[in-house]
Amino acid sequence: MIPFLLHRPATALLLAANLAVFALGAFPGTGVRAEAWIDEGGLSAQAFWLGEWHRLATNLFLHANLLHLAMNLMILAPLGADLEARAGTFGMLLAYALSGLGGDVASLLFLPANVPTIGASGAVFGVAGAHLALETDRGRTPTSFLQLAWGRSLVFLLVVNFALGAFMPMVNAWAHAGGFVAGFAVARLALIRRARAVPARVWGMRAGLAILALEICHYAWAPVARADYRIVRAWKAAADARLADAESWLSPLLESNPDAPPQASYLLGYVWLSSGRPAEALARLSSDDDPFPLFWRGQALRLLGREGEARDAFTRAGGALQAHADMLGAMAEVARAGGDLDQAVRFGTLRKRVAAQAARAFERAGGVAPAGKESLSAGPSLF
Repeated sequence: MIPFLLHRPATALLLAANLAVFALGAFPGTGVRAEAWIDEGGLSAQAFWLGEWHRLATNLFLHANLLHLAMNLMILAPLGADLEARAGTFGMLLAYALSGLGGDVASLLFLPANVPTIGASGAVFGVAGAHLALETDRGRTPTSFLQLAWGRSLVFLLVVNFALGAFMPMVNAWAHAGGFVAGFAVARLALIRRARAVPARVWGMRAGLAILALEICHYAWAPVARADYRIVRAWKAAADARLADAESWLSPLLESNPDAPPQASYLLGYVWLSSGRPAEALARLSSDDDPFPLFWRGQALRLLGREGEARDAFTRAGGALQAHADMLGAMAEVARAGGDLDQAVRFGTLRKRVAAQAARAFERAGGVAPAGKESLSAGPSLF
């Protein structure tokens, strides 16, 4: 183990970092909950679009469970050590980092905006891609490559993981594919010395700038091409009381896309309601089962003097919220019975919050407005 640590410092450092982060989140008494780390460090397009760029790096060191961690580190240890021996410490770190970023880009482009992703899989697949690129540069054909025992093992491993990603919804195949392509490209561009003898660091800078350019293109493309991006930006603007900005995000989407998610219509209704346009808002707040548009619908109806309909909307909203609170309470009891006290506390806190919202809706149904200004505190639940 000592020679390994001395001669493969990059691989050893990455292995130790992944193990340390998992240990801090997995074992009691450390003051850190694994769920909180995923909440704060997992990558989702929704969080990324709101400016949380640090998630591009933090998600690479988080794992869902011990099996998830073990599978990644079992691949990283041998392939990473071999790549570091051939490409150097800088080359290994470059391939790992840019492959992780490549997996992030693929996840942001193709996963739903509110779905978080965690794990070193994209970076690990990139190390495999870089390894394959170095082998092909040595003149190996696919046939000769498969004649090697480790070559067959690598191909088998890649095929199995891609197959898992295709058939198991919890496996992020996009990160695997994005990381593998990025790692292969980084090796071809930066780790293989060409006849011109361009320094590896120069090629590394070029590869990094190319992947960064792809990410910037994604960031610029998203407002036009993705409805969920516009909804997230509109919610943030509405939460900050920038109602005109929120409307500017939502109106073009709803005018150009009749199949836009219903959340866009509900949120525009809230914006119009907050802008003193209850009649226009009412047309957007037509949900029969979502408690938040029902609550806002009740507000609009009351402002229009339609008291009976308003009370009905508030009552239905309160009933839906109370049912959700009851479900959270049952989940807290199950977690407590199973010994998962952190999860029980989490569900219990959510239950209290939703129950308070239900009480507020029932209070409105009785015709008594609670003190204080209305807020968008229920907004995130729309997503």
